[in-house]
Amino acid sequence: MSMFQQLFRIREIREQRAQAAMQAERTALRRATEARDAASEALDRYRAWARAREDTLFSELMENPVQVRDIQEVRHEVGAMRSKELGYAQDLEKSEAARSRQSVVLEAACERHAVAERTRQKVEERLEIDRRETAASRDRAEESEMEEVTSVGDSAQGSVEPQGGAHG
Repeated sequence: MSMFQQLFRIREIREQRAQAAMQAERTALRRATEARDAASEALDRYRAWARAREDTLFSELMENPVQVRDIQEVRHEVGAMRSKELGYAQDLEKSEAARSRQSVVLEAACERHAVAERTRQKVEERLEIDRRETAASRDRAEESEMEEVTSVGDSAQGSVEPQGGAHG
């Protein structure tokens, strides 16, 4: 195995590893996007439920005679709902930040793969040039050898005198 063949094999392995890493990062980004989408959906569902619950609580306050304690309980429940909504919103922010970071990681992995691919292609081109040069050199050597055999054969035929000419 020539030096260029060994180098090509090394570059090929590096490209394969870079491609595998890129695929893993794509999968991680897909999962991060799914997590962000799930967090967004959870927040939207909770907001819709909390709005409906808050409307129900205030309706009940308005329709019935209430005591201060009832108002305080509604305020407390609404405050707890807002706090829980804030938790969902923070989960969404965290998942979006994670997705953004993963997107950057994927971009870097894609760039590393592109570099590895270009490097492998350059080595492959150089290997092909080396193969062509080796084949051309071999062909020239064979032609030279054939010319040498032909010229030796021509010289041998020209220097041989017919044997029967002097006695005859």
